[in-house]
Amino acid sequence: MVISWGLAGNGIWFGAQMVSPVHTDYYGTNGENAWAIARDGLLNARKWSEAIDAWQAPYVNDDSKPLWYRGMLFNELYVLADGGSFVGTPP
Repeated sequence: MVISWGLAGNGIWFGAQMVSPVHTDYYGTNGENAWAIARDGLLNARKWSEAIDAWQAPYVNDDSKPLWYRGMLFNELYVLADGGSFVGTPP
């Protein structure tokens, strides 16, 4: 199962220019690409999951850091997505 949305119009203003979310670099700005985003998520789920595992492994397996730190390092990333951060491409 996958849930997708393409909120292309939800950008931020950078001076006199609106900065669009970074996914619009790949899916355009018309806001009608949720199906394409969902399809790509389903088709690439395994590859993306393996890439995330490889990216996290050096940190998660670093025995020089306490377990609580290693666990929270990635488990708290939802704050970036839900906490109001914005990832866009500058004008």
